[in-house]
Amino acid sequence: MFNLTLEGHLQLAGNETNGTVALLDQGNAILAVTTADANGRFSLETNTAPGLKLYGFPGQDLTDAQITPALSQSSTVYYETAVPSTTATHITLYLNGASSLVAAFKKNNPATAQPQAKAMLFGDSANILLPGYSTEFLAHLAPEKIYSHDTFLEKAGAAGGVSAFASQLTQHPAPSGSFAAAAVSPATRASSVTAKPGTDYNIPSSARWANNYGNWSQVLELNTHDCADSMLKLSQVSDGLAASAAAGSGDDPASEVAQALIKLTLAALSAGSQEQKIAGAVGTQVFGLVQGWVFGQTANPVVTMLKSISNQLNEVISSQITICNDLNLIMQEVKVVLENTILVALTSAISTIQSNAEQVAGYAGTKKGISATELSSISAAILDTNDGVNYALTQIHNLIMGVGGSTSLPSALFQCLSGTGTINGLNRNFLSNENFFIPFQTMFHYYVNIQTQGVQMVMQAQNYTAGAPTTITTPFSWSQNASDKYSKWLIGGGSGAKMVQQRDTYRALVAPYYNNFLGYMGALPDDMGTGLLPQTSEKAAPVFYSIESKLLVFGFISYQMRQWTSGKIISRNDQIAYLGIPDVIAPQLRLPSKQEMQNLLGQGFTSSYYNGNYAQYLSDQGFSNDSGDYNSAFWNNVMVWTADTFVCDEKYGMYHVGNITPGFWEYCNVYPPYDINYQSTPIDNPWLLGTFPVAVSLQGNSSGSFSTYSGPYSSNPHDPQNHPNAWQCFYNWVYGAFGVADAKPLEINLSAIYDASGNSAIVMSAEGDDYFPYLYTATSSGVSGPDKLTRSEAFIVGHSALVLTGASLSILFTDQIQGGVYTITKDLQTGVSTWNGNIPGIYTQHKNGFRLIESVFENNNSHQHVVLIGKDDNQPYHIHQNMQDSNWGNLEALPNQHPAGYSDFKLTKTDSSILGVFLGTDDGQPYGISMNRTNITWGWNGNVFNIPSGKSFSALALTNVNNNGQLVLIGNNDHLPYLVTQDASTGAWTWQGELTNQHSAGFRHVTTVIDSNNNFHVFLTGLDDGMPYHIYQNAGSSWTWGGQISAGITGKYENIKAVADNSGNIYLFMSTAANAAYLAMYSQAGWSFNGRISAVN
Repeated sequence: MFNLTLEGHLQLAGNETNGTVALLDQGNAILAVTTADANGRFSLETNTAPGLKLYGFPGQDLTDAQITPALSQSSTVYYETAVPSTTATHITLYLNGASSLVAAFKKNNPATAQPQAKAMLFGDSANILLPGYSTEFLAHLAPEKIYSHDTFLEKAGAAGGVSAFASQLTQHPAPSGSFAAAAVSPATRASSVTAKPGTDYNIPSSARWANNYGNWSQVLELNTHDCADSMLKLSQVSDGLAASAAAGSGDDPASEVAQALIKLTLAALSAGSQEQKIAGAVGTQVFGLVQGWVFGQTANPVVTMLKSISNQLNEVISSQITICNDLNLIMQEVKVVLENTILVALTSAISTIQSNAEQVAGYAGTKKGISATELSSISAAILDTNDGVNYALTQIHNLIMGVGGSTSLPSALFQCLSGTGTINGLNRNFLSNENFFIPFQTMFHYYVNIQTQGVQMVMQAQNYTAGAPTTITTPFSWSQNASDKYSKWLIGGGSGAKMVQQRDTYRALVAPYYNNFLGYMGALPDDMGTGLLPQTSEKAAPVFYSIESKLLVFGFISYQMRQWTSGKIISRNDQIAYLGIPDVIAPQLRLPSKQEMQNLLGQGFTSSYYNGNYAQYLSDQGFSNDSGDYNSAFWNNVMVWTADTFVCDEKYGMYHVGNITPGFWEYCNVYPPYDINYQSTPIDNPWLLGTFPVAVSLQGNSSGSFSTYSGPYSSNPHDPQNHPNAWQCFYNWVYGAFGVADAKPLEINLSAIYDASGNSAIVMSAEGDDYFPYLYTATSSGVSGPDKLTRSEAFIVGHSALVLTGASLSILFTDQIQGGVYTITKDLQTGVSTWNGNIPGIYTQHKNGFRLIESVFENNNSHQHVVLIGKDDNQPYHIHQNMQDSNWGNLEALPNQHPAGYSDFKLTKTDSSILGVFLGTDDGQPYGISMNRTNITWGWNGNVFNIPSGKSFSALALTNVNNNGQLVLIGNNDHLPYLVTQDASTGAWTWQGELTNQHSAGFRHVTTVIDSNNNFHVFLTGLDDGMPYHIYQNAGSSWTWGGQISAGITGKYENIKAVADNSGNIYLFMSTAANAAYLAMYSQAGWSFNGRISAVN
C-alpha cells in the first residue's frame, strides 16, 4: 500500500508528445517508471523515504532497463529533482531545466539552492516578490521572453548536457535574463526610442479621458503591454470572484453557476464577458472539482472545465512572473528605501499565499483526483487565522494601506521614486512615465494580483468547507464567509469587482506628480491610472516634470541623433518639432534659456560629485538617454541646445586650423553644420561663418560655463550608412535638445461666495506666472477687478476657500507643492487685504501638509471652522479660528472610521449642524462627518446615504434647502448625476436616483446653488466637451433638464462655481485648463455670456 502520490509536469519540447519519468531511491535503484502524456503530465505512487529522486526524459519512451544507461550518457536530455520530505499524501513536482539547476545548487548548500537558482533565472527581485513559489514551478509557467526552455536547452547542449550545464552555472552564474527568448537587455529596453511605425499621436479632447475611459487598460502604451494585459486578465478573475460573492444573496444562490458547471465547455469561455464571469466563479470551486470521484466518468464536462480553470490559475501566476521581471529594472533602487519598511514585512505573507497557490495549481492539473482528506487539510491551512492565507491577506492589506499609522505602500513608493534636489541618490528629480509611473503602477498592480490570488483561495476553501458536493448534480454550497472575505480584503472590495478603481488611491497620493502636467499644456490626460501621454511614451521624447526647475520638459539625449531627427535637416527654428511629440503640444514648447538650463540641473550644477558631468546627473535623475546602447562612447562631449544664439563672423568667428586632425577639414567642408535659418554654412577657411544656437556642454564643464560658443553647433542630419564621414566632423555632435514649458497646477479651483452687503458674487482665481490670487466682484451691472491680494510668500495655489466673517472676507489656500495652508483677510469696507501667512503651527502638527480645504463661519461664537484633507494620508482634519482675537486653535483629526481617506469633500451649514460629506478615495462612497453647532463637537456619521449596491462616485456637491441636506453625486463609471436628500427632522438620507439629463456622455464637475426664490439649480461640465449644463427644480416641483447653456459660450471648462444673489440672478463662474476665469450670468432675460474676466493670464 503506497502512502504518497507524486504528480507533476515534465517539460517537453514543441515537437515532443511523450516522455518518461523515473523514481530512484537514495542508492539509485529504480523504484517506479511512468509515462508523461502529451501535456507533460505524469503520476505515480510510492512510499515516502529519504533521498528519493525523480528523473524526466522528454521525448523518450524508456523501459526500466534503459533508465540507468540513459543517465550515464552525456547526450541524453534529462531533468532531475529531489522528492522533498513530506507528511502529505499528494505532492506536485516539476521537471525542467530549473529543477536541474536547483538540484545542482543543493549539492553545495541545500538551504540556499532555491533562492540562488531563482535569482539567477528570474532576478534578485524574485526572492522578494516571488518567495513562495519553487524555482521549477516558476520556470514551468514563465513566459518565454523571461525564461525559455529552448534557450536553456540550447546552452546546455553546448555545455555537455543539462546536468553538466547546471553544475557549471553553480560556479559561473549566468546574468539574469540570459535564458529569455530573444532577450533584450534592461538598458536597451529602458532606453528604447524607436517610434512605432504607423502609430498616430492621439491626444483625446477630454483632460480626464483616462479616468473615464471604460476600457482603460486596453489603451495603455507602456514600455511593455504586460501590465495592461495582465490587469485586464486579472479583472476577469476579479469579475468571477465578484460573481461568486454575489451569488450568496439569492434564494437559490448557486443555481446559475452550478448549471454552468455542467453545461459550460472550453469553447464557451471565449464567448463573452458573462461566460468569463461564470468561468471565474466556477474557478473558485476548484476544490470540489478535483475530488477523486469527479474522474470516475469517462466523458465528463467537468474535466474540460477543470482544464480551463487550471489555465486561469496559471495565468495569474504567470502574470506575477512577468510583473516581477518588469520590476527587476527598479527593484534594486526601490528596496533601498522599502526593504526595511514594507518589502521584507510583506515577504512572509506573500510566501504563504504563493506556496498555497502552487499547491492549488498542482491540484488543478491532477490526473488522479485529490482525496477529500487532502483537500480538507489544505482548506484548513488556507483558513488558518494565525499563519494561513487568511492571516496573510490581513497583513498585506494593513501594510499596503498603512493601517495603524505605518507608511502606506503608495506613499512609500512616492517617497522612493521622487525627491527634491537629490544628488546621486535614489530619488529622481525628473518624473516621467518611464521612471515613475510604470514602476509605481506595476508595483501596486503586483500586490493587487497577490491579494486577488489569496482571496480566490480563501473563497475556494470557505466554499469547500461549507459543504463540498457529493454528486456531480449537487449545487455547490456557498459560504457567506467567502463573500465577506471578497468584500473586505480584495483591493477595491465591496459590491462587485473594483480592481480598476484602485487608480484613485495612488492618484490621490501622487498628486504632486501629475498635478503639474495639466493647465498650461491644454487637454492632456491627468490620470495616474494610465499615465501621462500613454500614446507617446515610447516615442523619442518622453515627458518629464522637473521638480527642481518646476518646468515641463520634453526631450532626449542621444549619441546618434539620427534616432532623434529621423534624417531630417533641422535648425534652431524647428528643433522642437523633431522631439517626437504631438503637433498639439509642440507650439507650447520652447528651448530653455541658459538660466533655465541651470535650473534644470538643480543641485547637480557645479556639484563636486559630478564635477561638470551634468549629463550623468541628468541620467541619475531619470532623464532619458541611449547611453546603455553606446556605453563609454556616449560620454564624449555631450552638448545640448539653448534658446540663445551667437554670430560667427570674421572678427568673432571660430578658428580651427591649428587643432584639426588629418582629413578633418575636408569632412567639415563636405558636411558643415546648419545655421538657425536652415542654411548650410560652408567654411570660409579658416573661419566658420553664420548664426548658430548656443550649445551648452553637459560634460567637462566643471566651471559651470553656460556660454559655450565653440564646439558643436547642430546635430548630424546625414545618414550614417551613406555618409559615415559626416560623423567625423565635430561641428555636428550636438546630442539633443530640451523642449520646456511652464508647469501650472492641475487644481483649477474657483472659490466663489455671495456677499449680501453688496448683493454681489465674489470669486477668487490664482493667475499669472507667479500664481498670485486675484479677486473679482460680479453684480448685475458687470464685473469689477482684478483685485490683486497682498502676498508675502511664493507658492502655487492649490485648493482655496472663501468665507465671510462679519465685515471681512477670509481667503484660505493650500500650496500644491508643499501642502502649506495660508490665509489672507480682506476688509470689505475699506478694501484693504492683509497677508496672514501660514496658519501658525500647522506644519508642526502635520508636517506633510494638506491638499483640500473648506471653511464655514459659525456666527454663534464668531469662530471660523476650517476642514482640511491631508496631502499624504487623505485623512480629514479640523482647525478653528476665533475671529474676535484672530487666534487659531490646535489642529485635530476629525472622527473617522474610513482609514483609506478621502478624495474630495464638501461642507454645508444648517440650523443645527455643520454637515460634511467626504468621498472615499478607495471606494468612491460618501461618508458623513458633522459638527453639532450647540456643543461644538464633531461626530462620525459614516455611510448613511443608502447608496444602492454597485454605485460609486467621482465628484460631489452639497447644499441644503430649508435645512434639508441635498447631495449631488457624479457616478464613477457612468458619469451621470444622482441625488440624495436628507430629512431635517429625522436626519435620515434618501436615495432619489438619477437626475433627469439628456447628455449621454456624462459629466465631470458639479456645483449647486439655491436661488432667491428657493429653486434648486445643478450645474455640470460635460465629460466630453467641457461645456456647462443645467438641471433645476423649481420650489416644490419636479426636476427639469435645462440642457447645455449656450448663450455664445465657447471653450472647455475644468471647474465651475455658482453663486446666486437676492435679485434672482445666478453667476456661473467657469475656469479653463489655462487657469483663466469666465462668467455666464442668468437673469430674467435669460442666460448671457460675459466672457473672460481674468485680466492677468
